[in-house]
Amino acid sequence: MADNENLELWTCSERRLDPACRLTLPKIAIDTYGTNLVLAGGSNQAILGFSEMQWRKLESQLSGLSLSPTTISLQRLLSLRFTVKCDLSNRIKLPNSLLSFSGITINEDAMLLVMPDRFEIWNRIPDLHYLQSSVAHNFTPGSEVPEELLALASSSVAVSESSVGTG
Repeated sequence: MADNENLELWTCSERRLDPACRLTLPKIAIDTYGTNLVLAGGSNQAILGFSEMQWRKLESQLSGLSLSPTTISLQRLLSLRFTVKCDLSNRIKLPNSLLSFSGITINEDAMLLVMPDRFEIWNRIPDLHYLQSSVAHNFTPGSEVPEELLALASSSVAVSESSVGTG
């Protein structure tokens, strides 16, 4: 994939759930991840979406880690997962338990972030301070947890602290 095509994957858009709890994904996401997807609970109440191949890679990485509080927390978080299939209109049905987890409701806009290795669905615009602090936190030298897994397990404590006084 050319560099300029890869940049198209870094997108952010508002999407509305239809009455059947379906969310339409952009064509670039379907072309990248395929139509068989894995959805899981993520940090800060985000829903994470992966291709089946990327999910298998994450499962393999997780199973090879020693049991630490971070690993256990990440395993618990990612255990809330579901396999979904896109319909012909590029829609995925969000499972009720993930909707409850995320706080996303019907007839309300959700924020869809599309990245090369996954997509995220948020019930609001992600807190920029949280995202910045999680980047700094995730690149801790000497950590046993691979960087891409740490990015999925950022502490919700950082959100609370960074949200204080921001209105």
